[in-house]
Amino acid sequence: KSRARHKRLPAPSHILTSFTLTSKRPMTFAFVSPTPLLSALKLDPKTALNLNPRFKLNFRAKPPRFQSVVHASASNAAASAQDESLPENSEQSPERKKFYAARLKVFLALFIAYATLCIGRSTFAFVAPAIKTSLGLSLNQLGTVSSVFPIAYGCSKLVSGFIADNRSPRKVLGAGLFLAGLSNIGLAFSHTLAALSGWWGLNGLVQGVGAGACARVLAAWFAPSERGFWWALWSSSANVGGFFAPIFVAWVMSALGDWRAGVVIPGALAVAVGLVLAMAITDAPNFLKGKKFDIPAEIVK
Repeated sequence: KSRARHKRLPAPSHILTSFTLTSKRPMTFAFVSPTPLLSALKLDPKTALNLNPRFKLNFRAKPPRFQSVVHASASNAAASAQDESLPENSEQSPERKKFYAARLKVFLALFIAYATLCIGRSTFAFVAPAIKTSLGLSLNQLGTVSSVFPIAYGCSKLVSGFIADNRSPRKVLGAGLFLAGLSNIGLAFSHTLAALSGWWGLNGLVQGVGAGACARVLAAWFAPSERGFWWALWSSSANVGGFFAPIFVAWVMSALGDWRAGVVIPGALAVAVGLVLAMAITDAPNFLKGKKFDIPAEIVK
């Protein structure tokens, strides 16, 4: 016991396991493995636990509460070596900057696409007085055409999320813009109540796919910790579209002197935006091609 108690053992470089030598006075040692301790005590590892009850080894998985200066220095050196193996600032690496630039392009495309959709869903309200005069419709008939849209829009939302989840959101959004523009153009060449209601109902059906497709793309490109900010910023596109819709439609009607231009021009704009932005939007970061990108780990997950 006395020999073991006064044995000076070399300090280990890392604390992985501790051993308590118990006799009349407890002593605690910390080593990388039990072999150095047992060798120093001249004990056989196979029979080390079959000692006198007053002289036993207690193996603990946790390190002791104290750490020597040697242990702390070794741990700090290991941590420094690990830090040196990582980039100084991965946020500023060229590959990470390329990723952020690609993500911003996708976000702007989504913002413009949904703002254009909102313009396309607001045209009828501004041309309705001119339609009433031109086609000789009553207020009840105009109300019938106008009420078709929210019914179709609500039904569309029930299935649009399922479609966006099982198809490419880029293609779903592009198709929605294209058909929304086409419905506005068809509305301009309608002369009956049934035709007006049919084209405006089609507009409501395709408008519902916009939110689901945009939500899926945003979820793929932004981490949960930043998704709330970017979602709120994207949702303001509806307000931007609603702001420009009356200004744009009124300007077109005044410039061309025909109510049909007030729905044809916004419709043609939606068709063009749908075709262009369908190619500019990437469904998810893993679909990026042609360049080396550094995608953050929280987004990859």
